[in-house]
Amino acid sequence: MADLPEPNAVLMPPDLGPPLPDHPLADKENLTNQEIETLLALLPGPRHQYLLGRTLLRAGYEDYDRDDPRPLLLTVNVRYLYKDSEVMCFHFVPPKVVPQLPKLTPHWTVPIYICPFYEDMYVNCGYRETMTERHWRRTRRLPLVIPRKAQTFPAGIRPHWVLRRPTLHGLGFVGPVRAPPPAVERNPANYLHSDDEDDLDDEDDQEGAPHPDDSTGLGHIDWDQRAAELIAHFRTPSGLPFAAYFLREMLEDYRFLAEDVNQALLTELKTLGQRPPEMGDWPRPANDYWKRRMDQFSNFMGISNPEPMIEQRHAVPKQFIVLQILLMKQLHDAHAQLNINWQKCLNIVDHRIAVTDRFFERTNFRTDRMTEKQFRDAKLVMEQIAPSSSRRDRTRAEREARGEVEPLRQPPANYPGLAPANQHFPGRRSKVSKWFTMQFIPGLGTTPTHGDQG
Repeated sequence: MADLPEPNAVLMPPDLGPPLPDHPLADKENLTNQEIETLLALLPGPRHQYLLGRTLLRAGYEDYDRDDPRPLLLTVNVRYLYKDSEVMCFHFVPPKVVPQLPKLTPHWTVPIYICPFYEDMYVNCGYRETMTERHWRRTRRLPLVIPRKAQTFPAGIRPHWVLRRPTLHGLGFVGPVRAPPPAVERNPANYLHSDDEDDLDDEDDQEGAPHPDDSTGLGHIDWDQRAAELIAHFRTPSGLPFAAYFLREMLEDYRFLAEDVNQALLTELKTLGQRPPEMGDWPRPANDYWKRRMDQFSNFMGISNPEPMIEQRHAVPKQFIVLQILLMKQLHDAHAQLNINWQKCLNIVDHRIAVTDRFFERTNFRTDRMTEKQFRDAKLVMEQIAPSSSRRDRTRAEREARGEVEPLRQPPANYPGLAPANQHFPGRRSKVSKWFTMQFIPGLGTTPTHGDQG
């Protein structure tokens, strides 16, 4: 007993901020869907950013492409984890429990939870929580803040819980699945009669089988994996100078975020990525491979697939690429003199991603994802983000008006979870400045910053 610290010398809990609201459902297990919606409505911040642990299921063999031998990259849309029944690190696997010596006495140890891959060759996810910190966080009902970065899993290792949309953003695999074939010297005469310059690419359009309704020929390409490769290139010294130009190109030339968000971001980014007056085209790397990749991405960003389901599948990943570039610390450091409010830019894109994802769920028979007013307001920006889907919806509305099809079932007015957490959706374009000033900007002061611990 002499080796134990004095009763008044117990480790002091960290300042974890205000607790979650006290509610009978907070400690209840086996919640119904309606109770889950009620609990999520009580949590601070946007509810679409929460991953409620009670909704997670154990992953099976059929999840996460377990037959693929390569290491896995996982990115998620959510920011806060609220699961107290089981401990998990940001890889969504059980952490390692190791002893830690506190500063008070060298003879007393406390358990500490860390990433299970902390001692391996892969970068650990940054999860670190002592038993004391976890106890105080649970007592105050505080969620765990998930860092905004892709997590790398060693080969053969997958998450222990199933993550699905909208929680899951993307899965990418590190490295080629097999050794690349030797380079073959091309004969230019073979392409003299080709009308398609893309025929000159090596393997760019050979990923998978084209969709029969995909007139663009781009729907079968794994754009998530290509985006991960491009972002990784932007983080290198040779690729970093082109990241700002590419970001501004997407905001000035394309509308997959819609004009209101484009203009709001361009205002916040100030002169970042602006071309000199004498520069005509957007700059590209001297390396032929990365020049071709950036040109292909630029083409992909500017095309709206005429097949609505393919268009919807591509819309959120396009928006997420902007988020990934905004998260680059190398970009922040290289342009520190501009004093850009990166957190505000991230919040703007976060909100638009949530609106886009919920709108698509609402149009695909999930009528509980938006109220009718939210749905009408979101239509104004979806005309720009997904014109093919909007045309399909207009056609259905006309058929409903003629009595040819039954209207979609609407949720009751008192359906839990629809308000107040999700009542702010974009308005008309002419009101964008007023909307961002009166509704969006005041909330920035209550939005947690991007930390690694809850």
